[in-house]
Amino acid sequence: MAEAPRPSAANGARTDRIELRNGLIFHIRSHGPADGPPLVFLHGVLSAAISYDYLCQSLARGRRVIAIDQRGHGLTDHAADYAWERWVEDIALIVDALDLGPVDVVGHSMGAKHAARFAALHPQQVRRLALLEAGFGEPNAPNQAEYWGRVARLFPPEGFESLSEYVNVAVEQFPRATRSILEESTGGFVCGDDGRWRWPLEADVDGLAKSRTEPPPEQEGSLRTLVTCPTLVARAEFSELFTGDGYVRVAEEYQAGRHQLLRGTGHMIMWEGVGDTVATLQDFLA
Repeated sequence: MAEAPRPSAANGARTDRIELRNGLIFHIRSHGPADGPPLVFLHGVLSAAISYDYLCQSLARGRRVIAIDQRGHGLTDHAADYAWERWVEDIALIVDALDLGPVDVVGHSMGAKHAARFAALHPQQVRRLALLEAGFGEPNAPNQAEYWGRVARLFPPEGFESLSEYVNVAVEQFPRATRSILEESTGGFVCGDDGRWRWPLEADVDGLAKSRTEPPPEQEGSLRTLVTCPTLVARAEFSELFTGDGYVRVAEEYQAGRHQLLRGTGHMIMWEGVGDTVATLQDFLA
């Protein structure tokens, strides 16, 4: 069967390459007007900035959205050190290199942790902070292993016969996903010499396993007290990783915290219930 026309990999985004003072080369994807108020977006673990194109474009109406491929992810360099302090330093160096000034910061999953720590250690650089599906404790859902199994089915070593096959598998694994967003997301796939389609942006899994660190819980709590900007702490309504009201309690630890349940989505906020997530963020960032 003939392959459907492939969506553009760019989707209107501008891709830039930046060499930072720490010697690493980072890639970023920018959406919206270059002179708009800046928003930095930080992706989740094993993902990349391009995976969030639809969400970032939706936030970029009148706003400049800078989505970063974090160290060891996407097109950015792999590194020897994945200690939590290094991720924060990366964000600070990018904000400085692009002369962004005070920025809004939105982080998802792993990116939410990095966003929170950046706001704590660089409070003058953050206007508003949104933490989506992380930053309020360790995952505690009983079915999280099953969730990661479903994620793994999206990246089989043998790839997919067609982009349509990938979309069908993704919808099967994540029935709440919007098919049109999934179709657009295939712009990042490449066709190999064997004629099969694969996601090419593999993260540095081995490096992350060896040297990635997190602050101990008591230090994480202390860092929250240093955040001075308005802070949104949000959990997905159908989160496969988090249950309970931990996000509510953590929001109360921030000087100007508020909490929100993101309706209609699980952890895959880039595909599911995007309308409510965008509306929530637009209201918070206004």
